[in-house]
Amino acid sequence: SWERGFLLKRLFKNTFAKRKAESETESARLAELDEQLRLTTVATQIDISKEQAEPYFRMRDAFADLCECAVIWSIKSRQATDRVHERTSATTRIDRAPVSFSLGSCDLIQWEQKVPRLSNADGGELFLYPGFVLYRAAQSAFSVLDYHDVNVVSDLAQVEEPEGVPRDATTFGWTWAKANKDGSPDRRFANNHQIPIAAYEHLTLKTNSGLWEEFYFSNVKRAAV
Repeated sequence: SWERGFLLKRLFKNTFAKRKAESETESARLAELDEQLRLTTVATQIDISKEQAEPYFRMRDAFADLCECAVIWSIKSRQATDRVHERTSATTRIDRAPVSFSLGSCDLIQWEQKVPRLSNADGGELFLYPGFVLYRAAQSAFSVLDYHDVNVVSDLAQVEEPEGVPRDATTFGWTWAKANKDGSPDRRFANNHQIPIAAYEHLTLKTNSGLWEEFYFSNVKRAAV
C-alpha cells in the first residue's frame, strides 16, 4: 500500500525507504525458506503394475470404509490388574486414546494419490504407500519400512465399557462393576451394577526394528475385511 501511495512516499521519504528495504529483505528470506521447504520433499515416481495396483487400491477402498468406524483407539499401554483387590473380572487394564484414520498424504513425499494414514496416540503417523510404509514418529523423525518387515496380527478383543458401548459396536456380554474372581457380583458393594463387555477388532503392527502399534476398532465387520 505504501508502494502505491503517492502522498505517503513523498511526505515520509525516510520511512518509506526503510519499509521498502525491509520488504525486500523479507521477500528474499521467504524465497529462501520456500526453496528449503522444496528440498525437504522427495519427488517420487511410483510405478506399479496392474497386478500390484489392483490389490493396493482395493485395500485403500477397504481402509476408507474402516475410517467410518464410530471410534478408533490407539493403545498406549497395558497393565495387569489385581483382580482380587480391585474386584474386577478384567485381567488387563488398558490405557487408550481415540485417534483418526483417513486418506491423506505425507508432506515428505510428493505423489498425486491419497494413501491410508494411521495416527497414533503419541502424535505419530503411518502412511501406507505401494511397496513401503512411511512411519513419521515426529516432525523431524521418520523411517521407511518394507511391508515384509511388518508383522500384522488381527484378533477379537473383549473390553469392559463402564461408560457405554459405541453405536456400531457389538455387546459381547456383561460383567459387574465389582466382581468376584469367578465373575459373580460382589455382594459387599451397594448399588453394584452391570457393565457391558464390547467386542472390538484388535490390530497389532510390529517390526523387529521397534515399531509396535496397537489399535481397537469399534466396528468388527469393517475392520475384519
